[in-house]
Amino acid sequence: KEELLGRPGSALLDGPESSFMTPARNAAARFLTKTDEKVSVLFSSSAIKGKDGRITGYIGAAKDVSELRKLEARMHQSEKLSAVGQLAAGVAHEINNPLGVILGFAQAMARQLRSGDERELPVKSIEREALRCKALVQNLLTFARTSQSDRAAMDVNATVEQALALIAPQAKINRVAVAVNLQKGLPAVLGNKNQLEQVIMNLAKNAIDAMPNGGTLS
Repeated sequence: KEELLGRPGSALLDGPESSFMTPARNAAARFLTKTDEKVSVLFSSSAIKGKDGRITGYIGAAKDVSELRKLEARMHQSEKLSAVGQLAAGVAHEINNPLGVILGFAQAMARQLRSGDERELPVKSIEREALRCKALVQNLLTFARTSQSDRAAMDVNATVEQALALIAPQAKINRVAVAVNLQKGLPAVLGNKNQLEQVIMNLAKNAIDAMPNGGTLS
C-alpha cells in the first residue's frame, strides 16, 4: 500500500484504454505489477459523487483471473489436440487400405521367390516395413479412440511399448535415441490403458523437447 499511495491510478493499469475514470463492469483489463508483469483482471469502476451531484473521486475493484485465463488456454489446447486426434484417426484409416495392398503384394512376391534370389532382400524389406507401418497405424487408432474412465486389467510393458512406438518418429527426427529397459514377466495391473499411454507420450515429448541437440531418452 505504501508504494501506491499518492500515485495516479494509471500506474496500476496496462494500456490507455483502461482507466479508473471510465465506468466499467467486469471489463477485461490488465494490471501491472512493480516488476512490470502483466496480470489479467476483471475490472469494475464507478464515480463517487457528493451531495451536490458533483464527482469527487473514483473507485475501482479488480479480480485476478490469471489462473482462469491459463485454464481457458489449456482447455483450448485440449480441444485442438482432440481435433488433431480425430483427424489422425481418419488419416490412419485411409492409410490402412494402401498399406494392406502393399503388404499383400509384397507377401505374395516373397512366397514366389527362391532362397538366395537377389530380389529377396528388397521384397522382404518392403514386407517388414509395411508390417511396421501397419502396427504404428493400429497403435494410433487405438490411442485416438475415446477412452472410458473405467479401469481394466492391462499389460504395463505392452502399453509402454505402444506409446513409445508412436513417439519414435519424433525422437528420430530430433536425433534422440530411445533406450527401453522393461522388467519381464510383470503381472497385469488394474488401470486405464489409454490414459497411461498419454502420460508416457507426454513425458517422452517433454524429454525430447528438453534435448534440442539430441540425446538419449531412457
